[in-house]
This record gives sequence, structure tokens and C-alpha cells, in this order.
Amino acid sequence: MKTLSGKHILITRAKAQADRTEQEVAHRGAIPMLFPCLETQCLPDSIRIGLELLEGSGTHVLFTSHNGVRCVAEMLGDEFASAFRQCNLAVVGKKTAAALQKLGLDNVLLPDTASQEGLLASYLKRTLPQRLVFFRAEEGREFLPEALRQRGVEVHIIPAYRTICPQDDASDIRQALQQGQVDAVMLGSTKTTRHYVQRINNRDLANSPALAVISPHVAQCAHKLGLDVQAIAKQASFSSMLDALEHHFQKPA
Repeated sequence: MKTLSGKHILITRAKAQADRTEQEVAHRGAIPMLFPCLETQCLPDSIRIGLELLEGSGTHVLFTSHNGVRCVAEMLGDEFASAFRQCNLAVVGKKTAAALQKLGLDNVLLPDTASQEGLLASYLKRTLPQRLVFFRAEEGREFLPEALRQRGVEVHIIPAYRTICPQDDASDIRQALQQGQVDAVMLGSTKTTRHYVQRINNRDLANSPALAVISPHVAQCAHKLGLDVQAIAKQASFSSMLDALEHHFQKPA
């Protein structure tokens, strides 16, 4: 029997991103429960500023999430591919690369390691860009921009979207936690983790299921918020998070 069979697993991803994770949870025999703890808002005024920076040859453009791709694509419509065709494109993560590919752009730099550190290593193996336009979330890590600026690269950070905490009623999920009807929670980012705690608004309840996180960095955030993490993904993916949960539930009680 599958280790996760019959387990009720809370998925905290944004609603627009949860379908694939929901399907994988069900494929492993578990019962997915949707509880979005992120909501995305595109930032069109900021995106316009970024698009103006694309003029001229040799511009490098970086996307680190498919949310950034989606927000820019919603603004440009059918002109998306032509706007970026003369740019040197880089991404972090296969899903972001796939989002660009669906829009007609498949010549992208994809680092072996899906992180800003991995992308820096890829850049250092090649010629560094003179100028980089970075479409990202309003808040984000500064490792890559700082590392490139230290090496003389002109970096423009363009907030393409922001993520906020959903405000819809969470009483059904709180009740399910109180009644022990949630076996595990999947936390895929530090912001998701903070919003999960905010939405539950009760640390004991938030701690009642097994908590799985996508990385040690998210685990540190969870610990600071008073959460007890039982499973840490070995790779930064939701599939790996589910693997970690399977391993957790295999342990003797």
C-alpha cells in the first residue's frame, strides 16, 4: 500500500498553481485539500518600465518564476514573443522555461541547479551580461543582483508581481485541523509559511499536522514562527516534498 494512501494533505500553493500538485497528491493515494496561502497581483506600471529597458541589442532578461512570465505576457498579449526575441533570456527552473516555451521562446539559459547561485555559476562559465533586466516578485533574494553588480553588470530589478495573503474565510480548514482531519501540510516558500500561520491564527493548530517544507531555508523560517517541521525536501520541488512526507510516514510511530 502507498505510504500516503488515505492521508489528507493540505496544499497551500496559490490557486492558479495548485492543479499539478493536487493531481500528484491524488496519484500517490492521498486526499488533497486546497488552502491557498498566496495570491498574485500583477504590477503593470512596473512592467512597463522594464519593457522600456529592452530596447537595444544585447540585453539580457531574467525570469525566475512563471508568475513573472504570466504577468508580463498578460500585458503584451500576442506581442510577447516578438518583444523578447532579440534578448538573451535566462530562467531559474524548468517550469519557468516551459512557460516561455509555450509563448514561443525556447532559446533560454537554464542552469543545472535551479537557484540564483546556479544561474551565477552558469553566467561565470560564459561571458557576463553587460546589462540584465530582472522580472521578479516585488520581494525577493538579492544574491544574484548583488553578485552581478559586484562584477560590473548593470542590473535592473523590475517587480512584475506581488504576492499577498488571501482574505477568504479559513474557518473550514481551522475546523478540520481541530478535528484531526488534516494529516500533513505542504509549505513551498517562506511567504506561504508566514501566510499559513497568519490564516490559521493558532500556533498549536498550525502545528497539529505533519509539516513538510520545500527547502532548509523554508524550514528555518518555519522554526522562527514556532512551527515543528517533520519533512524537508531533498530537492526544491513539490514532488520531493511528497517524497519526504512518504519517508516521514514510513517511520515507526
